[in-house]
Amino acid sequence: MRQKILFSHFRKIFILPAILFFIFIHLLLLFPTTNMPGNFSFPHFDKLVHFGIYFALQFCATILFTKQTERKKQIIIALFLIIHGCFIEYIQPMTSRNFDNKDMIADMMGVITAWLWTPKIIDLIRIYLLKTK
Repeated sequence: MRQKILFSHFRKIFILPAILFFIFIHLLLLFPTTNMPGNFSFPHFDKLVHFGIYFALQFCATILFTKQTERKKQIIIALFLIIHGCFIEYIQPMTSRNFDNKDMIADMMGVITAWLWTPKIIDLIRIYLLKTK
């Protein structure tokens, strides 16, 4: 019972930051890269960033809809995020950024990975932090 109340309360608190995070990321992905650093110590760092961003977005969505009955909402949000990642790549050339189909793949992989692993992460949180099964 305590666990249901805790997660229900968490969802109510978490929805506004999740929406603000999405808006921030949306704007960040359209921001011109003229002042962004470009030299990183390993190749394809930007792909890792794309993966991480979309992993975090889907992670937030999956946490908001944790119940098994809300799996359809998770899928709809995952599809939305995949379409969003593709759309962003197509309009980035209008903002002095480059189109990169590998970024779209990284976005998709981040969404799919989060969609698959977030329920397992939530279960681990429930087991180890809340001491419930």
